[in-house]
Amino acid sequence: MAKDNLSSKELILIVVSAVLSAFMSVFVYVLYQENNEILTNPSTSILTIIFIQAVIYLFFIAILHICSINL
Repeated sequence: MAKDNLSSKELILIVVSAVLSAFMSVFVYVLYQENNEILTNPSTSILTIIFIQAVIYLFFIAILHICSINL
């Protein structure tokens, strides 16, 4: 059965992932403006920022799991 509403943990994770996705989009756009070959020859900076975002996302998941936030 589907739930009627989202829990506070799920809402926070949705917001965090949306913010990180927006940041990634802006970052890729800025790099593309500086170097038009970014889509054919991606730099390690893109891979680094993706890794950092994944670590931040996992950090938020761990914090929410440990704290069991009930808003």
